[in-house]
Amino acid sequence: MLDGVARARLRDFAANKQLSEAMQQLAAGGFAGGDAGTCRGSTVAACLDAMWWSGDERAALTAPFATIGMAATSSGGAVQVVVAGADRR
Repeated sequence: MLDGVARARLRDFAANKQLSEAMQQLAAGGFAGGDAGTCRGSTVAACLDAMWWSGDERAALTAPFATIGMAATSSGGAVQVVVAGADRR
């Protein structure tokens, strides 16, 4: 389920659409508490490194969530990654 939330966010992120509030998407997926982060980079490692150092995106990697979901895509020599973390209701 959490991978599905990440995939839904990734579709909008990859299309440069405005992202919905992460908490709303997680709640709709049956999760309580959580966060999501997004990144773009030349490699997955570079992307996740950028997410790690971003104040807005870092919580998806550092919070003690019960589970995480991920989705990634590549195009034009770059990767895009979404990480969603949450606790089950």
